[in-house]
Amino acid sequence: MIKKLDLAKWRKLLFGHKATSGIFGKTVVYALLIGVSYIFLYPLLKMISMSFLTQIDLVNPEVDWIPTQLSFANYVVANRVLGLLPPSLANFAEAPLQAILGIFSDAGNLFQSLRNIGVVAFVQTVIASLTGFAFARYEFKFKKFWFAMVLLSFVIPLPMVTIPRVMTIFGLQDNVWTPFFNSTLRGTFLDGILKPTLFQTMFPQFLLTLFGQGVNSAILILIFYNFFKMIPISLDEAARIDGATSTQVFWHIYVKLVTPIIITVFLFAFVWNWNDIYSATIYYNSNNPLIVLRLSLFASQFEDLAGSIPGQGGEVRINEAYRMAATFLSMLPLFIMYLAAQRKFIEGIERTGMTGE
Repeated sequence: MIKKLDLAKWRKLLFGHKATSGIFGKTVVYALLIGVSYIFLYPLLKMISMSFLTQIDLVNPEVDWIPTQLSFANYVVANRVLGLLPPSLANFAEAPLQAILGIFSDAGNLFQSLRNIGVVAFVQTVIASLTGFAFARYEFKFKKFWFAMVLLSFVIPLPMVTIPRVMTIFGLQDNVWTPFFNSTLRGTFLDGILKPTLFQTMFPQFLLTLFGQGVNSAILILIFYNFFKMIPISLDEAARIDGATSTQVFWHIYVKLVTPIIITVFLFAFVWNWNDIYSATIYYNSNNPLIVLRLSLFASQFEDLAGSIPGQGGEVRINEAYRMAATFLSMLPLFIMYLAAQRKFIEGIERTGMTGE
């Protein structure tokens, strides 16, 4: 009897009542989590470690993860090539006022990329929320057909629709924008701000986003659609009894209820547009300030823009340390955004308890 009790006790201790409540189940779960974490973290940690290696450390077989001396010279050189920070900041210690004023004339590629991608991500979030709300709450003709078209836009490979998009934008440029620019804006103060061609600006990406054809817009629409369907229809009815219009119902009720989803969708849209190298190489020229485009041209422009090694002088030649430093700098704004929005995102998820009827 005692042996049976001991056996049952050990079985409960090892396996528990549920699959993951015992020691064996927890060991398997934690082993899987550690393995998956290693797969994701190893390339990132290796990239950060390599970005600090000097040229001597790169050829030293004894140096693998930890450099012999901590140096930020690779990041200084990578910043020169990418043009992230305004050039005027280099003279900040000597002339701080002139350095700050110089930002307005040349803000640097980092600020311009954050501004341009931020506007596109904001527009994409608004369009996706309105589209998802319309599909979730309204009945109209051919609703299933248009919803199928949204799904189809995600299934169709992007290269298949690239040529029609480019031809459409070329048509707008040659028939509408360029004649208007030459007849109306040429010689005005806008002549130095705007450009006569659309492919040198963010207009192609902005136009596609405005019509729901941004990067992975179908996924964002489906996210809003699913969460709007979860909200009880009784809230709509109560608001309309009080005299609220459709616009008021959307902005004052739904937007507040799905705030965590809005933050999530905005982050997704920002990251996807930030990393969209395919569209960047098609719609923009090599002078565009987008970081992803500057990173793709890093190797070809390195010798012309790298300069000398900070604090040492001498010729700089491209190596893996400079590549890793440039890659990490291009990813750093995304990390900061996630860290800044993580707490609000988690708090919003915890406060969300709406379920459908």
